[in-house]
Amino acid sequence: MSTRYEFHSKLYPEEIYIRLRACAKPAKWDSFNSGTFYYKRNKKGFLLWYIGQMRGMLPFRAEVTEKDGGSRILGGFPVWRMAWRTAALFFGFTVLMSPVFGIPLCMYPIIVTMLLLAVPFYAGFWGLTNAAFHRKKRKVILEFIQQHLLE
Repeated sequence: MSTRYEFHSKLYPEEIYIRLRACAKPAKWDSFNSGTFYYKRNKKGFLLWYIGQMRGMLPFRAEVTEKDGGSRILGGFPVWRMAWRTAALFFGFTVLMSPVFGIPLCMYPIIVTMLLLAVPFYAGFWGLTNAAFHRKKRKVILEFIQQHLLE
């Protein structure tokens, strides 16, 4: 389970998004340069990455809500979400490719079982990788939030 972080900002949610646009670049699938912060806004909040020497880091997933004349930023680095996404991509690829390789329909229960058994493996892989190799990046992202999005 990932650690949850909670920040209280004097800024309203829209002001937080304005600061994000000013201090980070919008995330695109092909534009990840080293030493750069990237963000992606979603319905309830935003995702924030820092690209250093290595790629593959989990993004900081934040939910922004208005609270007490400002905002509350609640988020973390979601290991299980990434594990489920990876397993779902694997399963989707397997289902789409099974007619190409001639896999019979009766094999789908076995494929689903393999998917369910693989999710803890993916969660462990992403969690250990993130903990071992991306500790500094997590710290840099949290410092970015404290410096740019709280006041």
